[in-house]
Amino acid sequence: MVMLATTAQSQDLSNGDKAAAVLQSFQTGDATAMKEYVNPDKYIQHNPYFPDGIAPVIGAVESGAFQGTLVNPYRTLSDGDFAVVQSLYSGAWNNKSPLVVIDVFRFEDGLIVEHWDNMMPLASKPNPSGNTQLDGVTQIVDADKTEANKTKAHDYIDTVLVKGEVDKIGNFVKDDNYIQHHPDIANGVSGLKAALGEFAKQGITMEYDKIHAVHGEGNFVLVMSEGKFAGKPFAYFDLLGLNDGYVDQHWGIMAAIPPKSDWKNDNGKF
Repeated sequence: MVMLATTAQSQDLSNGDKAAAVLQSFQTGDATAMKEYVNPDKYIQHNPYFPDGIAPVIGAVESGAFQGTLVNPYRTLSDGDFAVVQSLYSGAWNNKSPLVVIDVFRFEDGLIVEHWDNMMPLASKPNPSGNTQLDGVTQIVDADKTEANKTKAHDYIDTVLVKGEVDKIGNFVKDDNYIQHHPDIANGVSGLKAALGEFAKQGITMEYDKIHAVHGEGNFVLVMSEGKFAGKPFAYFDLLGLNDGYVDQHWGIMAAIPPKSDWKNDNGKF
C-alpha cells in the first residue's frame, strides 16, 4: 500500500528533507521513502536511462540492483516546489569510479512528481587550486536574499557563458574571489579565463545555448543549462555559492546528453 505524505512526521519535513530521504533508499535498499514521498501515479523522469514512473525505480531498489551503493548528501536546498540535492554516489554497484550527482525534484501537494539529474565521475585528485568537487561551505545562510541571489546567478551564467561576454565577469565576481570546484580549473577569474583559453587552443568549444531552470535557497543557487562541448550536446548543472551579492564559489557538473535513440522516456533531459 502506498503511504501518502499526510502524517505529522511528513508534514514536518521540508521538500529537501524528503528528497534526501528518497535518495537514501538507494543506499538502504528500503523503498519506504519512495512510496511515501513520490506520487505513484505521476512521476515524470528526465534521466534518459529510466522510463517514466516510480515503479521501475522502486523495483530496482527492492531487487537489490543498487546493493552496495553509498549516498552521501553534501548540500540540500528547498525552493518552493523544488528540491536540489548534491551528493556523492559511491560503492561497488556500478564497478566505476564514484559519481558526483545533482538531483532535482519537483513537488505537487507534498509529493514528488518530476525528477532531473546530472552526474560526472569524482576526480582522482584535487584541482590545480587544491579543491575537490564537493568541499567548501555547506551551511545555508541569507534566506532573505534567495530571490536576489537567483537573479544574480542567472545573469552571471547568461552574460558570461550564454552570451560569451567574459569581460563582464567583474559584474558578478568581486576582485578575484572565486573558489572553483571543477576538477580541471583553478581558482579565480584568472583560472576560468585560462581554462577557456586552453580549450580554445585545443580547438574545443564549450557553448551554453539556453538556461532551462534556476533553483536556490539562501546563498546557494543551481542553474540548469543546455549547450555543447566539443560539438556534442551537453547538460550543465552549475551550483553557485554567493556572498554579499557576488558569486564566490562554483561546483559544476557537465554531462553528455545521449542520442534520442538511447532514451528510455520521451521527456528530454530538461
